[in-house]
Order: sequence, then structure tokens, then C-alpha cells
Amino acid sequence: MLADSLETKAFDIKKTNLFCASGYAPGATPVDGATQLRDYKIKETKRSCGAGTNENQPCTADSDCPGGECVKTPKHERQPTLVVRNALGTLVVATKKPAGLMAATAIAFPAPAPTPGPTNVDTYKCYGVKLVKKVCAGDPATTCRSALDCGIAGLDGPCLTRFPKGIATSLRDNVLAIGDRALQLKKPTRLCLATAVDGAPPQHPDAHFLCYAVKALKKACAQASGIPGQPCRKNEDCGDYLDLGHCVAQTKTGRLTGVHATNFLGRERVDLKKEKEVCLPSVVL
Repeated sequence: MLADSLETKAFDIKKTNLFCASGYAPGATPVDGATQLRDYKIKETKRSCGAGTNENQPCTADSDCPGGECVKTPKHERQPTLVVRNALGTLVVATKKPAGLMAATAIAFPAPAPTPGPTNVDTYKCYGVKLVKKVCAGDPATTCRSALDCGIAGLDGPCLTRFPKGIATSLRDNVLAIGDRALQLKKPTRLCLATAVDGAPPQHPDAHFLCYAVKALKKACAQASGIPGQPCRKNEDCGDYLDLGHCVAQTKTGRLTGVHATNFLGRERVDLKKEKEVCLPSVVL
């Protein structure tokens, strides 16, 4: 049973999906570097109880639902305009169907990982999202072509257009331990909301993630440069006019095999490949 700010429903966990390593910007300190997130694909249960004692609980017959009926579980009611803000700014997204469940996970290698104890990391339910364009950030019900359409001098926020090209970020994680990774951010892919699991509420109900598709840069500016982690082709792109070698080729992500992962759903052993997404702490306004 999963409950977030958008809906409360019972879900079937279908299969494993992504492995999410805790990451942080160079020079920063991770909130909880020892805890990772394991992502699972989910789908609404076929039938669940309507109003009654076991409302929203999965069922097979009316007898499972005292005071109610066993009915077909309703599909997700898509949200057309959710305003999301994070370190990259403000976006408006529309939700698609629920896409995954991210559970706090302990890892170890080469030995099996112990069951996670108390952690500062919540469970998150993820929805596929689509970027909403040509609306005002402060009033997503208002369409626009420029900031002037969003109020006097754009007081209701900028006019949001397509996701900007060329946005890059430099991150490192606590699993691969290969140093800083400069990643090109593509469009938003998923919104992951802090979620109650079987009635247990999240510790941080207003702290969420917005995830973006990413691609590792072939070359990036070194941390010692003026614009660390940004894409480059030559040293001058990093403000380096003395030829100090600030535009450097990135090390490819190596495959990490035999990682043991444990969470409340069980134990498994996984092999990690290249980066696919970056999920940034976000708030839904």
C-alpha cells in the first residue's frame, strides 16, 4: 500500500529496474552516503476495495471488503501542471502513470549486505513526467510566449519553454568511487515523491526527487578550472589560456559486478553499468 501527495493505492511490484547510488557535488557532504536506493517497476493491483473497512486494499471478492465492494483499481489521475523547483530552477511537469518504487537499500561487496537499520532516507514512488512548455512558472494555468505574458515584468515568474540545452553537473557517488563525473542533463524523466508504505509515513514528506536522463561528457573542465564539470573541447573553453590542461577526458564508467543489496523487499546481487539518470532533491510547490 503506497500513499503519497497524489494518491493512495495498492501496487504489485513487478521487477527490478535501476540502482540509484547516493551522489553529491564535489566539496559537499552527502546527507546519508551509506544508504542507496533500489528502483522497482510497479503496477496498480487489478482489483481493490472501494469505500469500506479495507478501502484501497487489494482484493479478489466482495467478501474481502466489509462494507464495500471489490472493484477494478482506478488508473492514475494524471496531474497536468505540477510546479517543481530544485537547484536548476523551476519547471512545470505533467504526470504520466506510476513508474517505480525506490526503496532505501544497504550494499556490500563481496559479502552479503546486512538488513538496513534506521536511515534518514525515505521510500519514494516515481511517476513518469512530461515537460509542460509555454506556461508561466508562477501561474502554470496561464500560457505565454514571453515573460511579459506572465505579469508586469514577469512578476509571476518566467515563461517556461523547452528544457535548456547544455546543462551539465559534476557529481560523485559512494559506490563506484571513480571520482567526479561530469554529466550532461537531458529532459526530466520521472518525479519521485516521498511515500508512506503500508501506513508508515515518510520522515520528510515534502522532500522529493526530480530525475533527468543523463549522458556522460567525453571531456569536461577540471575542478581546478573556473567552470568545473562543464563540457569542453579545448583548454580555452575552461578559461584556461595558459594551456594548463584543464579540459580533460573523462574516465569511462567501469562495470562493477557482484554488489550485494538488501532492503525490506529482500536480498539480491547486482552488476552496475553506466549512468542513466540523475535525481535531484526537489520540492513540489
